[in-house]
This record gives sequence, structure tokens and C-alpha cells, in this order.
Amino acid sequence: MTITLVDLGSAANDGTGDDLRTAFEKVNANTEYLFGVAEQTGQNLGSAGAEVFKVLESNVFYFRKLVAGSNISLTETENTIEITNTMPVSRFIVTGDSGTLIAGDNINITVTGTEATRVTAAENGKILTIDSKLERETAPKLGAMLSAQNNDISDVKQLGVRDIFVQNIVPQEIKNVPYEPRLGRYIAGMDFGTLDEPVRSALDYVIRSVGVDFGTIENSNPIEVELGTIA
Repeated sequence: MTITLVDLGSAANDGTGDDLRTAFEKVNANTEYLFGVAEQTGQNLGSAGAEVFKVLESNVFYFRKLVAGSNISLTETENTIEITNTMPVSRFIVTGDSGTLIAGDNINITVTGTEATRVTAAENGKILTIDSKLERETAPKLGAMLSAQNNDISDVKQLGVRDIFVQNIVPQEIKNVPYEPRLGRYIAGMDFGTLDEPVRSALDYVIRSVGVDFGTIENSNPIEVELGTIA
């Protein structure tokens, strides 16, 4: 409904305007309309977000102001209010052995560990720790030759390998037996020392150098030991 004006005619009492009844009907209708408008109030739509309308007092509608916060700017135009984020776009690139990842605004990267690798993130200090220990591997394997680089490998309980090629091993003793004077000559070479008679083989040397304890012989029959022919 809109306001309906009373027709006053062209001049006073010329009979061209509204009669008194019609005129006051329009007045009553206009009054009811104005009272209805005065009783109206504003309402915010929806259930989420901040409310813009505040209250209606003395026929005045009160609305909340929009205030720019950190890194936000407000631009008021004739029909709109433009809200702009002034914070620059944050992004960085993570490059790995195979491929890259781009992280930044609303993009999260999850770093996970596999096998014996553990990844720990600490919000306090913004620290990301990647911890990898061989001792946590349940079934460690080598993908290539292992070089100790002149360092010792200690505390080995059991060593099981299929093929071992040992070079330049010079132990000090084996089972508390000095290596050089007692065992070395059998392992690292054939040092026959001084021999009165020529030795033709390693067996000849062992027979000449190592005593044989036959123990106690209870059988009266003689025992013959074939030592071969010594030239």
C-alpha cells in the first residue's frame, strides 16, 4: 500500500474535490499504514555469521558498522562495501628426490615417516624433526657394498653370510694362541724354516713339525704308520 492523497478540488468549495466521508476514509487508511510502518523492525537472515542489524529505536534503524581488522581493508562505494585481504599470498615449494610440492594459503603438507623414520612436529618453536635410526629397522638390508671407512664394527653376536672374501686379515691371536709363531705359518704362507731334508709338500712339513701322540697302546701287535716316501 502507498499513501493516498485527499483530492482537494480546483478551488475551495467548488465541488470538484473529495467529499468529507471519502476524504476521511483516505486519512484513516493513511494513518493505519503509517502506524504499521512505525511498528516494523529489521531482522538478520540466516543463523550463522555476525548480525548487521542491531535495533529499531524511535523509528530509527540502527546497524552495526563494518570495521577492518588486521590485513583487511574496506572500500565504500555508492552501492557496495568491498572487503579486501591485504596480506600477500604465502607459498613455498618443497622439492624432493622425485617431484615437488607447493604449500601456502589453505594448502597443508603432511610429512610421514616410513620404516625406522619418525617425524615429530612441535608447534612451540615451529620445529619439524626427522629421526631415522638403523636400530629400529626390523629387517635391515643393504642395497650395495658397505664400506666401514677404516672404522671398527663391534658387538657382533652372529655373522652369517653366503660368500665372504677376506683379504689382508692379520689377527694377533686366535683363541688365545699367538698367531705369528704358532698358527701364522699354516695360514698366511708356508714358512718351512730350516729343514735338514727337502720337503716336497705341506703334508711332509706337518708330519715333520707336529708330534703325534698315539696314547697308550694296549694291543701288543705293532702298529705301522705309513709316512710315505721321504726323498
